[in-house]
Amino acid sequence: MSYGLPTIVSPIIEYEKIIEKGKNGFIAKSKEDWIQKLIKLRDYPAIRKKIGLSARQSVKDNYSLKVQAENYLKLIKDSLNEKKISKYITTFKKY
Repeated sequence: MSYGLPTIVSPIIEYEKIIEKGKNGFIAKSKEDWIQKLIKLRDYPAIRKKIGLSARQSVKDNYSLKVQAENYLKLIKDSLNEKKISKYITTFKKY
């Protein structure tokens, strides 16, 4: 996906969270489904290009280093805030 190529995946939960069917890739549920989707990508270069570009954008929007760094920073900040809040709740319960 990050290379701008269309993706065909098996119906696994992790993939189903990432792939938007027909937008940034395909989920193939059977052998016939795999064949149908491969033929579609082979025969329709415009669809192949559109899905590939959308796949690349999905990776940039959700999994780039910048996005992941922001997510980790938020997680750390939220964890620190929880500890502060927890400290105040514990202190409050004493009274």
